[in-house]
Amino acid sequence: MTRTKARLCVVAGGARVRNAKPNTALARLATLLGSPGVRVLKAKHLIAPPTAPVPLRGEFGTALAEVLGRHVEVTDVRDETTFYDTFAEEINRAERSLWLWAPWVAKRLRSLLPALAAADRGVRIVVFIRDDTDQLQHKPANQALITDFRTVAHTVISMNVMHQKIAVFDEQTVLLGSLNALSQSWTER
Repeated sequence: MTRTKARLCVVAGGARVRNAKPNTALARLATLLGSPGVRVLKAKHLIAPPTAPVPLRGEFGTALAEVLGRHVEVTDVRDETTFYDTFAEEINRAERSLWLWAPWVAKRLRSLLPALAAADRGVRIVVFIRDDTDQLQHKPANQALITDFRTVAHTVISMNVMHQKIAVFDEQTVLLGSLNALSQSWTER
């Protein structure tokens, strides 16, 4: 970023900023929180399902929400307690494709394999996972799961470093967040 003229918008997790390591850009940003002219807006106030009540955003927040709204339509917000029901529904609805970024595989994959057999009805499944240089992926049990996974997915691409957690169905519906769909083992239930 160079030559900011009027306004700089930083999208970041509040806890990440507040807990940033000293002498980092985020730590410097943390020192500015609460200063005159520095505004903090919660993501849920800017990007929310259309049915959610509209919070008081102020002039700046309203303008920012309008800009973000031109690029993405949020239809719902889920957490780890409801994600897998939604994930299974979207797999079942998929007609053409499922692109999935899920760095790690674990026991959770075993319960998903039947749903992921969507490939049998013509849904092309492309998955990105970490390669076996990763200490978790390298475990024999996880390698066996990956072998089984390759029998239902058209393409499994192993990457050396990856952290994205994204599912894209039919190039239209996106599930995006921090939950790893192929390995999450707990919920807050």
